[in-house]
Amino acid sequence: MSSIVVVTKEESYFKSDAVLFIAGRLDGNLYVPLIGQFSWIVPSFLRNMVYGVISQNRYKFGGEHDSCRVDLMDFEDRFLDDPCP
Repeated sequence: MSSIVVVTKEESYFKSDAVLFIAGRLDGNLYVPLIGQFSWIVPSFLRNMVYGVISQNRYKFGGEHDSCRVDLMDFEDRFLDDPCP
């Protein structure tokens, strides 16, 4: 599986759920956390369709890399190794 995943002590979140989980906890911008908190009212199948379109076309939206991983040693324990390199 090649997608964003967030794992907490209580639950795990995949695709659009993971993005909304992260967005709801960001600070520094008023709108991003609000989007993260209120987008849960949209059914997950619709959110995941939008997530799929964006992830498949991320280079068209300004992405230039295969991943967004932060390669700092301080965060190494927060990432899982890719089982399919």
